[in-house]
Order: sequence, then structure tokens, then C-alpha cells
Amino acid sequence: MRIKVHIDIQANGYVVSKELKRSIHKRIHRSFKFHKRKVRKVVVRLFYTIGSRGQTIKSCRVLTVANGIPQLVTEKRSTNLMDAINSSISVSSRTVAKYLQKLKHYRLGQSRLLEQSQLIHRRIA
Repeated sequence: MRIKVHIDIQANGYVVSKELKRSIHKRIHRSFKFHKRKVRKVVVRLFYTIGSRGQTIKSCRVLTVANGIPQLVTEKRSTNLMDAINSSISVSSRTVAKYLQKLKHYRLGQSRLLEQSQLIHRRIA
């Protein structure tokens, strides 16, 4: 069974080629391969700004929507577009992993607390 993640790529000031789209899709699937069941949507927005010295700074903003955690937005800037894309996607996937790990420990702790409280009530009764 293959789980699909909705990926939306938006570009402001860029013409996104098929090769770039394919590269971004591959990078997202590779980065989120362990979290595919939780991640519902990934939006990648590419844009550029003019830096203080006149150089163009490429930016990549990644919005990640997953089950059980808030929406995450990461943004990276670089003079190279692929560096900005790769670092933004990798930071986003690591952040999702941390949130899911915290959520897992929280739920595990809650179930243990529930079990302990049930044992205490059984001993009293």
C-alpha cells in the first residue's frame, strides 16, 4: 500500500522546470519516508530577494501539515537555490520527527499514568 503525500510547489519569480519539480518531489519523499503515514501535505514556496550588496538571495519556505502536530513552517535562504531547498526540507523533516517523537512519548506517558491510576483504584476497592 503506497501512501500519498500531497505536495504543492509554488514559485514567485521563477519558472519551475519539470526537472526541478521532480527533484523536489524526490527530496520530500526521501526526507519524509519514515513519517508518510502522519504527513498529509507539504507546500514548498520558492522566491528570491535582493540582498544588501545587490546579490539575489534564493529562499525556500516549506509548510508541513501532519496529523497530531501544529503546522510547521521552515525557511532557508542561500545564494544557491538547491542548497536552500535541500536544507529547508531536511530541517522540516527533522522537526516533524521531533514533534512526533514527543507526541509518542506523551501518549505513552498518559497511558502509563492511566494504568497506574487504575491499579491504585483496584487496590483501594
